[in-house]
Formats: sequence, C-alpha cells, structure tokens
Amino acid sequence: MCTVSWTSSQAAAYQLFFNRDEQRTRPRALPPQQFCHGDRQIIAPIDERSGGSWIAVNDLGICAFLLNNYEATQDAGKSLKPFKSRGEIPIALCSQNGFGNSVGALNLLQKERYSPFFAGIIGPKAKCEIFCWDGTSFEKRSTDLPFITTSSFQSADVQSYRRTRFIESCVSRRQAPSPELLSTYHRDLGHEKPAFNPLMSRQDAETHCISRIYVGSCSVRFDHQEIDPSNGSLGPINGMDLEITI
Repeated sequence: MCTVSWTSSQAAAYQLFFNRDEQRTRPRALPPQQFCHGDRQIIAPIDERSGGSWIAVNDLGICAFLLNNYEATQDAGKSLKPFKSRGEIPIALCSQNGFGNSVGALNLLQKERYSPFFAGIIGPKAKCEIFCWDGTSFEKRSTDLPFITTSSFQSADVQSYRRTRFIESCVSRRQAPSPELLSTYHRDLGHEKPAFNPLMSRQDAETHCISRIYVGSCSVRFDHQEIDPSNGSLGPINGMDLEITI
C-alpha cells in the first residue's frame, strides 16, 4: 500500500517521493529526525511501534526504502516463526559507507528472518536498484519506469491503474519525469474509487504521509507531510537538512 517515484540520479542530484499507506489503526510515525548509525548521519521518520522506518537517507546522499510485498506475504504468513521488523532494513542500509556497500549489505542480509518485501537503494550518480524478497528467493528487479507501487487491496488492478496513471501524468511526453510532475502525481485523486489513487483512502487504510527527499551536490533535505486523518487534507511540511559528507 505504498507508492515511490524518483527523478534521474545519473547526475549528482535527484529527488524521490514516497507515499506511505498504512492501516488507520496504526499510530502515525514520528517526523524525520537526525541520528548517527554506524559511521553515518541519517535522517528518517521513526515508526514508534517497531522503532524502525520505511525510508532513510544518509550524509552521502544515499536513500534506502522498503515496501511490503503483499502477494508474497500471504504465503509467508503461514510460517510459525517470528519475523524481525522490516523497519530495521532502510536504516541498516544507510549506515553503510557507500552505495555499493549498501547493496552488498542487502545481499548479505539474513532475509529469511523478515516477511517479504521490496527494497530500493538510490544515490548520487547511482541508478535506483530495486530488490524483491518473496519469502523464498531474493532477486534484483529490472524497472522500466522510475516508479514502484504495492497494494494489499485488489493488488493487480490497483497497481495497473497507478502505473498507467504514472505514465499518462509523468512520462507520456517522452521526457524524464520532473520533480513537479512527480509531486503532483503523489497527490493525485483522479480515480472515482479512492483506494486506487496514489493518495489513497479506504475504510481500513489510508495514506499516512508523503516524504520528499532532495539530494544535491552539497546537502540533503527530507520533507515530511502528514495527511490529516479526519478529512484527508495535507498538513504542514516538516523539513530537515543534512550536509553531504565527501
């Protein structure tokens, strides 16, 4: 129940957007905070229930994010063994000293200790890489679009609509998606069924917040915007900056 998109990262700068969709009963996460993990300074919002996060960025400009793999989770849920929190993963990946090290740490992760997930890693001059853990196998996924979405509700139909909408809204002009187009897409309410929209709403779940990460040559900015659960309106932006360490 999340949607992620990003601009090209072949240059030193990129932007990434993340809509976090969660159950209405799940407490809202703490806004982004800066902390040290390993040798790296990290910015991440914190889920109070797990102590982890779904997205993080470090002082090298490397961002790691995670989405639930709902279709695979249905089978993995039959396991009787307790799983660790997947919220540990983005922070652990951002504690590494370089993009290649982050990818290596994910490859070495004991993935059988976690429920199925999709993980992404992106950095300056490093193309976003997406990986899939389905509870049995782990593989790198090819992406023809700078975009990924998941949904626990009518998964195939919802993902198909959001993908088509993304193409129509952001890439139909045969140009690389601009930050402005991506920002508009993540607030899109074009479908008559609210569960299908990137800014989604259902009786049991909704978009909790929108994250926007700016990585430039000298600094990182993390903007976090909560969605008001009472009326679905966008709240004020809570932003935090971090200097890039060379």
